[in-house]
Amino acid sequence: MPEISVIMSVYNDSRYLVDSIGSVLNQTFKDLEFIIIDDASTDDSPDIIRRYQEKDSRIRVIENTTNIGPGESKNKGLNIAKGRYIAIQDGDDISLKDRLKTQIEYLEKNSDIFLIGGSFINITDTGERTTVYRPITDEAGLRRALENGNPVRHSTVMFRNRKTAFYRKKFIYAEDDDFLLNILSKGERIINIPDILIKYRIAHDSITFSDRGKQELFARKAREFYFQRLKSGGDKYDEFNPEEILRIDIKKVTDRDILRLEIKANFKKNAFGAVRLFYLRYLRNNTMPDRYFIYYLATFLPKRIVNFLRRILWG
Repeated sequence: MPEISVIMSVYNDSRYLVDSIGSVLNQTFKDLEFIIIDDASTDDSPDIIRRYQEKDSRIRVIENTTNIGPGESKNKGLNIAKGRYIAIQDGDDISLKDRLKTQIEYLEKNSDIFLIGGSFINITDTGERTTVYRPITDEAGLRRALENGNPVRHSTVMFRNRKTAFYRKKFIYAEDDDFLLNILSKGERIINIPDILIKYRIAHDSITFSDRGKQELFARKAREFYFQRLKSGGDKYDEFNPEEILRIDIKKVTDRDILRLEIKANFKKNAFGAVRLFYLRYLRNNTMPDRYFIYYLATFLPKRIVNFLRRILWG
């Protein structure tokens, strides 16, 4: 049996797969199986995955006939994983060569910890390094942060394979938020370690930028269910209809937090018309301009100045 099962869900990631798959196969820790789930990609991803599978027997491939999303795809990997530990890798991210070694050594020494994440390097679409993200490493602080957001980058995650942690189907977005909060509410311990584990690619066409508002609404629902479980031992997941969120027209939203997310996301995409639309709607719900006015103002400035401001406002 392998010590570690690495699970990667892939959907149209052909631009990045050579680097991403290679970063797992070239780990200093070799005793692993690599489960890759292709979620009905329409680009060259399936061909790239098969070529690697022919060269390395550690790769196991699952090909979905229809697109079911990253959570359900990873569940297929979790169901067949044989390793004592599970590591999650996204199809566009890159694991540093000692990532698995660092994480398994930590979990072997700390048998009371169920799941760990870590630090990471932000990179652009083209692989250029931008910043290093240092997450909360204090366990109590991390728990408080998880109750309000998600300070754990999912591509840095490794956890014990007890067949108790799965993704819930209705979470089309923010499946990782719900995943982590379910683990917490079962009494398991989660921690971030300070080690840099991956290069995290900030892709402008990813879920993070294309449907940020809906992602936030699903994340809120995950936190709502978490507090229900803490209070009563159960939640109202069975009554939840995700279509209520999916049907929302983001262009008509007036929620301040979602409008802030949309302003920032569209600014990063150079969608300046959308930035102005969302900012003016945001302004109608505020008594006076605030720091988000900088995003609005920047859409009227020369490109070189916009690029400078984007570096300052990143994140």
